[in-house]
Parts: sequence; structure tokens; C-alpha cells
Amino acid sequence: MRRRIATKRSGLGVLLLLSALSLVGCKQAMYSVTAWNKTGQDLHGLTVEVSGVGLGMGALVAAGTKGHGTVSLPIPEQATVSWKEGAWCDPKKEGCHPREHSVSVGVRKWILQPKKFSGDINIVINPDWTVSVIPARREEFYRVSVKVRKASDGKALEPTAPI
Repeated sequence: MRRRIATKRSGLGVLLLLSALSLVGCKQAMYSVTAWNKTGQDLHGLTVEVSGVGLGMGALVAAGTKGHGTVSLPIPEQATVSWKEGAWCDPKKEGCHPREHSVSVGVRKWILQPKKFSGDINIVINPDWTVSVIPARREEFYRVSVKVRKASDGKALEPTAPI
């Protein structure tokens, strides 16, 4: 009787071990999201929604960038970028009418291997209020920084094109 119980327990242990190993073996994309403000104006209330989760980035000065740490959600087909134009003002005060923008943009179509992607997804808000997506793998950053460090003539090197 004891031997039979031990066999059932060890079988359960093997099943749990295999389940844990399969979860560890599943590689999910790990990336960060960075917003770039190329509009020439301060923005506030900036939010990037990926896979149904809003990444609040707050205020973003003209020509500024702001990142949102590591994201482990699947890379979405689309992201929705929302912001308000101009510096923050109290909406209860007279003369405060910030213009709201919301743009949906394709993300996954710019990434060749979404499940293996590791890097930054750069969301660029352009001067004409359009939004661009520029993914960049971490290996690209490393390769560019090594080239720059090895440059002996002091000239700036052009980085390789993003993915």
C-alpha cells in the first residue's frame, strides 16, 4: 500500500516538474517602450496602451524622451497613443482648453520575430501629430556602441538601421 502511494506522489512530482520546466522554457518578448516628442511643444497626459494595458508616461517636454521600464506583455498588433497638447493647465480655469489627441498605430508589423524580440519600441510623436513606431533590438545598440568606441578618427558613425 505504501509503495503505491509513493508511486502516485512521485508521478505527481514529475508532472509538476515538467510543467515548471515548460513554463521556464517559454520565451516571451521582453521590451521597453520609449516615447519621443518631436512636436516642438510640451505634451501632458501621455499614455501608450499596449495589449489592453495603459502605460502612463505623464508629461513630456518638447524634444524630450520618456521610457516605461521593462514590459513582458505580448507585442501587440496595435498600440494607442494618447496625449494632450501644450503645457498642463487646470481645466477648471478659464482659457484652459488642451487639445486631445489619440492615434492607433501598428506595432507588430515592424518586428520580424515578435516572440524573440528584446529591445525598445520607440513611439515617436512627429511635428505633424502623426505617430511612428521604430523598434530597435538591444543587440543593435550594443553593436553601434562598440563601433563608436572603436572609431579612431573621432568622426561620428551612423548607427545601423533599426529592425
